[in-house]
Amino acid sequence: RIIRKPANFIKHAERDPTEELELNPEVNDFLLLQCLTGLQQLGEALTVAEHAFWVRFGLEYPELLEEEHPFAQTLRLGMLDDVRTWTRPEFYAAFKTQAALGRAMSNLAGDQQ
Repeated sequence: RIIRKPANFIKHAERDPTEELELNPEVNDFLLLQCLTGLQQLGEALTVAEHAFWVRFGLEYPELLEEEHPFAQTLRLGMLDDVRTWTRPEFYAAFKTQAALGRAMSNLAGDQQ
């Protein structure tokens, strides 16, 4: 119902042109998560942006992580408290930079073999 509501609102807009729909941004997060889960189940490799989304999702919704998940344990220890205050664009920029550094280091290691 939550997912169909905006589509039905647009589909039937001519019935009540003054009606308004309040959008809930959290629904988008869960829809994206569902899409990424589907991609992984199909065997697709996730992009840097998709990995960043997974991590950011865990930061924003830590209560949804399983208790024994290593990321949940890191969050409980407060090791990422400062990162949780970053805006999404700040987080993504930092994540992208770290991913690029990781690839560069991996390439260097591969060149040395």
